Amino acid sequence: MAQERIRIRSFLTRNWTDDPTEYYRGLTIYLLGSLKFKNLDAIPNSKKIAFLGAGTILDQLNSTVDVEGATVSVPYPKPEVEQVDSKRGLASRLPWTRIGIALVLLAIIFGWFIYEKWIKEPELEPIPIGHLCEIDKNMATEIVDGPAAANDLLTYFSIANPELLTHIDQIEKAYLEGQIDQGLTYIWGSPGVGKSFITRNRLHEGFPGDSCLIKLGDVFGDDSDALSFEVIDRPDLVTLDGKLEFDSLPTVARANEYELDSILEVANCKQNDELVPLIIVDDIDEVHSETSNLILKSLDRFTLDAAQSNEDFIHVIVVGRGEGFATWYQDPKRNDDIIKYLNVFHLNGPEFVTTGDVATLADNQFAFVLGAEIWEQMIRDGTAAELTDGYVRYVQRHPFLTYSIRTLAIATMITDRSSSSPDDNEADLKAFLFDELLRRASNTHGRPLPNDAQYRRLLEEIAVRYADEGRVDDEGFFTVGFNDTVPVEEDGRPVGEVFVRDVIDHSGIAILEPASFSTARYRFQPVWVHSHLVELHNQSLNPDHDYRSCHD
Repeated sequence: MAQERIRIRSFLTRNWTDDPTEYYRGLTIYLLGSLKFKNLDAIPNSKKIAFLGAGTILDQLNSTVDVEGATVSVPYPKPEVEQVDSKRGLASRLPWTRIGIALVLLAIIFGWFIYEKWIKEPELEPIPIGHLCEIDKNMATEIVDGPAAANDLLTYFSIANPELLTHIDQIEKAYLEGQIDQGLTYIWGSPGVGKSFITRNRLHEGFPGDSCLIKLGDVFGDDSDALSFEVIDRPDLVTLDGKLEFDSLPTVARANEYELDSILEVANCKQNDELVPLIIVDDIDEVHSETSNLILKSLDRFTLDAAQSNEDFIHVIVVGRGEGFATWYQDPKRNDDIIKYLNVFHLNGPEFVTTGDVATLADNQFAFVLGAEIWEQMIRDGTAAELTDGYVRYVQRHPFLTYSIRTLAIATMITDRSSSSPDDNEADLKAFLFDELLRRASNTHGRPLPNDAQYRRLLEEIAVRYADEGRVDDEGFFTVGFNDTVPVEEDGRPVGEVFVRDVIDHSGIAILEPASFSTARYRFQPVWVHSHLVELHNQSLNPDHDYRSCHD
């Protein structure tokens, strides 16, 4: 700045004129600068030099400056004032006054124009969320007074998934009848919907014969030392150049060393050197996609070999989120012969439509959180009813909860919240649940915690990109191109790019459309997460932006 001012002073000294008109021209520009451009540091250099030059005309009146090593005096050409009768007026005494005033006024107008057009920061309009709110509202239902449809959650899941439960019944029936039968079943569901609940309580413990439950997160985690092959962590969400890593997932170090038999042995799927009739593989999404491919491919081969020999009853059930299956579905090397033996089901969350239904859910969730014995004691001494009633009122108070509680993880999250913060507004409750969902994804898949601003910006940018009404259908689904990327920023500057699909997969807040494993159609889950992320983005752009609620 100082060097620019010296250069301008030098120019003015060499090109000074005695024409008083130049005084008004300089004054005009100077006033323009003082009125509209006080923060000169924000002005581009070309404009900055012009305004500094104008200011120098006044700043250096009758002063000396050092110009290229020489001290010069900068005279100020004052206009001569004619001595005349006072009655003749100011205009006759100072002939340039009217011209100067006119020029100053023109300068102010011109300055306003320049400021508004080139200098002033544009006011950013918030991203609209009307269409997303309509989807949210359409998902919500009214909780009506009425009795419960069932007394336990398994029955509610059966009501919501009749085809799946019929399929499981048929497997059990075939086993009990001594049939020689083989099959492979995929059960996929959204994050927190209750996959592990069904796996544990209906598939594993409910099967009439011997079964084994393979929790891949455990096998490739704490139990990995017992495997015959090496397990390492490999980046899951990472920039395209590989320089910035957000999380990692366990994977087989060398694919040629992978053995399905080793997994079966570690999970105790063999008894007296014979495989149990029902093998359940849970958490297929909790290993790296390279390894989920290896496992699913080996299970295809395992099922086909069993069917070819046709000696034993053997069924395999694989459970996980959609992204755990998607890569294998898209693999061109997949053997189509498995289609004959494969059944695929999407696990729907149970519906709760009456106050009795919600009360049943509350009882089950409090028993899960507090422990069955403690909850039973609270029921006996009468203290449980207050918590259950508060839970029901809380769900009725927030319409978006009526469909959100179909995700059992969210139903659990509000057990304490319904009693500790019964007067929550929509914005605060959504903020709480969103952070809890991110925290849950951090626990299961190593994703960044809720306080990671860089990761949150990625989620916000994706939500905004796919927020247009033309890109989101009436159920909240949007298509993501396989090469779609989103920039990663650090301290306001870009540091790389990541694939949009890699951000959404394993995020814990989105699902793949049931029939689109071969494409990439996603929906934020629950659907209100989409509008919530857009509003977080709007607030990051404008701290004064008021959070827009869809229901309040």
